[in-house]
Amino acid sequence: MPLGDFPDARWSRVRKDIDDFLTSPFAQQAGALGWGALDLYGVDAGRPYARIDQAGLVTILNGRMIVGLNADAVILQTADGTRQTYHRKHNQRDGGRVLIWDLIPD
Repeated sequence: MPLGDFPDARWSRVRKDIDDFLTSPFAQQAGALGWGALDLYGVDAGRPYARIDQAGLVTILNGRMIVGLNADAVILQTADGTRQTYHRKHNQRDGGRVLIWDLIPD
């Protein structure tokens, strides 16, 4: 069952992206570089899918592969080889953001 306003297919992809990230070397590297839990897994509490401006890195991967990571940004690669940069949101207020798993009903 999808979470909040996530479409079914997109929610399934987020769950896979979380699993893939946690088993990758980038999870530990991100922590060492200062990426916090909200930087990685944050979502808007009311509209977790629609509010992309509140989304953490892992929630926006959408199947893209991480090919580079530093303290300020990550380079993502799509299946066709296109590279995109996602910039960490330094000093962003956390008001209204929660960890994605905090929204999953018990």
